[in-house]
Amino acid sequence: MLDVMKDNILRRLITRFDDYVDEANSLMLPGHNGPYNEQETPLRNTAHWLVILASGCMYDDLREASLANIERLHRGILGFHNSKHLNFISRVSRKPNVDFSNGVIGAAWIFEGLSNSLRVLPNTKLYDICYKIYCNHKFSQQAGLWHRNDPYKGVGRIDQTFNHQLWFAYAASQLFESEARVLADVEVFLDRACTNFGTYENGLIYHPIPYKVDWRSRIAGGVRLLKAATLITIGSPTPQLTGAISAERLRQKSIGYHMFNIFAFLGLLRVFPDHPFFKSDSFKAALRYTTCKEYLKDIYHENMFGFAYNLPGFEVSRLIARREEIRQVCGVRVDTEKLDGLSEMQSRLVLDSNGDFEFEKFADERTAIASIYKILG
Repeated sequence: MLDVMKDNILRRLITRFDDYVDEANSLMLPGHNGPYNEQETPLRNTAHWLVILASGCMYDDLREASLANIERLHRGILGFHNSKHLNFISRVSRKPNVDFSNGVIGAAWIFEGLSNSLRVLPNTKLYDICYKIYCNHKFSQQAGLWHRNDPYKGVGRIDQTFNHQLWFAYAASQLFESEARVLADVEVFLDRACTNFGTYENGLIYHPIPYKVDWRSRIAGGVRLLKAATLITIGSPTPQLTGAISAERLRQKSIGYHMFNIFAFLGLLRVFPDHPFFKSDSFKAALRYTTCKEYLKDIYHENMFGFAYNLPGFEVSRLIARREEIRQVCGVRVDTEKLDGLSEMQSRLVLDSNGDFEFEKFADERTAIASIYKILG
């Protein structure tokens, strides 16, 4: 199913490039992050389009135009870095109680995009800036995790969102595959992975890191507990109900991000095929969950973080493509027949009956079309 769609979708994407580019700034037009409805910088969509364009370079009739557009976006990224934030941050403006830089995911997006585009069009200056920004994200050897980096305040607390950490590790390992320091850090991340990512009993990956990693996170958590205790003491009518709603929302979020996490894990598997983590019971359980009846039921159930945001039906392309390697390394058999339904559902949301793009069910069209890059595996 996916193999049949990939060529057609890639070609259609590249023909739509001009509809989504900000010509004045040589970047893709920014969007927002779906269910969270927070305005993002142009870097996320730009990074995703770099993957699309790099794939276009494999086709003789698309190569010249794809290279020209890659060069344009490389120039735009340099301009953004030099004139605005001096870092690859994800969000645009500050909000109370919201992390300004959006953790480490902003840099992770760019690292992933450039790991593809710099292979077909090298740019030493851009690579050197990326490496400097990687080094700006302090790595905790003890925790095996990276700190946030605010371009104005410097080193922040450790990012507690597991998929942010995972994608930073994955993307850095792709871009800096010749940098011993980076690979050593990522290997420590994998060494600590069984501690830093949790799963529900069925293998569903728990959305946050399951414990407070540093003292600032522990203080923030303590303040929230104190507020909850105060509400109970003064007779707040629904503290238990509020807790139940939060737990269910967290479970739904975990479901919507599960394949997103698997996509990144399989990128790390390519670089570290012999790492014992990939033979761990925790990772095997997470792989098996992708084809269990519970996941296939839950992901279809109006999950706002699923088909209409993270595109699990296209993220599954990497799982399907790597199924033989997964069987050999991890000892888990991937039932592709069960996964084909995810791809079909995703394509029905993204393509109309004529095979043209439509985004009626998506919160943000610009981010949605850029995110289709994940079908490329």
